[in-house]
Amino acid sequence: RLNTDRSDCGRVGADDLARPSIAVWRLLGPQTDAGKDAAQMLNRMKLGPKLVGAFVVVAAIGGIIGGVGYYGFGRLDGHIKEVGEKRLPRVEALLGLRVAMSDVVIGERGLINPLMATPELRKAQWAYLDQAWAAADEAYAEYEKVPRTSAEDKAWKDLIAQWETWKAAHEKVQVAARAVDSALASGLPLADAGV
Repeated sequence: RLNTDRSDCGRVGADDLARPSIAVWRLLGPQTDAGKDAAQMLNRMKLGPKLVGAFVVVAAIGGIIGGVGYYGFGRLDGHIKEVGEKRLPRVEALLGLRVAMSDVVIGERGLINPLMATPELRKAQWAYLDQAWAAADEAYAEYEKVPRTSAEDKAWKDLIAQWETWKAAHEKVQVAARAVDSALASGLPLADAGV
């Protein structure tokens, strides 16, 4: 028996627990007979249609989740392409420049090391240094041609000034190293060659 009296809303009796739809109806306190009719209709339904209805609701929720995921995947694809085609080449070029700069320093250390004053070792160091400069120039040129944001462009202009200063300082080291090579080739002893 359904009690539509508003004073009974929120109270669930023991006999209502046997019929869950009535318990829900009483807790919610329906204002109209439509809620009462819906609760009675659910109680009269067999288990099969209830299970089918529940499965349809779960399938609909799964479809909505799948649609949102598919939409998100489409957007993610665009972001992946931007990172792979625009941002990653910039990072690779800058990392190549950094590695080449380190290689230049390593080559110069070999040239100023007095323990590496033999002609064969110095020739190997010059070859290593030439490769490092070629790699640095290649990485520099690669970064110059990739598209940049305005902030990256400003940072790049700052880096160009620092690059030119760095390059000039290292060219001075190489001029001094070539002078040492000339002195060693003319037969001066190691102590007098300036190594």
